[in-house]
Amino acid sequence: MSPRVHAPLWLQAPVSIDHKHKPPCYNPAQSCQGNSLCSARPTINNGDTNERKNGFKKKLSSALLAVSDNPLVILLIVNLILLVLGTFMDMSPLIIITTPVFLPVMTGIGMDPVQFGIMLILNLGLGLVTPPVGSVLFVGCAIGGIRIEDTLRSIWPFYLAFLAVLALVTYLPGTTLLLPGYLR
Repeated sequence: MSPRVHAPLWLQAPVSIDHKHKPPCYNPAQSCQGNSLCSARPTINNGDTNERKNGFKKKLSSALLAVSDNPLVILLIVNLILLVLGTFMDMSPLIIITTPVFLPVMTGIGMDPVQFGIMLILNLGLGLVTPPVGSVLFVGCAIGGIRIEDTLRSIWPFYLAFLAVLALVTYLPGTTLLLPGYLR
């Protein structure tokens, strides 16, 4: 006897919904399908791929360190790269892709890995609500039935506050390392 194989929920036939009384987000699969596809593991682990990845990481790290000897400039460049990448890609694959590349550079200039992790998440989180892709922004506007333009007009002060917090986290290690220092 062969075992029964059940199709995942997202492959099964859609359930009929009363369209007169549908909730604002009645089909979450439509709004989340892009994120779940982007969250799939972006690489395959085999020997040849790992050697090429390690060579690429070393070249990128050395190129970043060749730009400047000043750690503040390197922090600014990494922040800008992460912000730009965060506007075009989802957070999960970017964490997997960028952490092995940037973590050795950041620890090499004296940044604590905890501080780098918080900086990475803040950058990518800001990218999720920033156009042109801004998946969280678009999903939130679709659920709320609000136009993107109206949302952006009212949200820009929060972008400024977010950037201020990002600058504090990036350039003042005490803001992020105070509590973990007590826990060690």
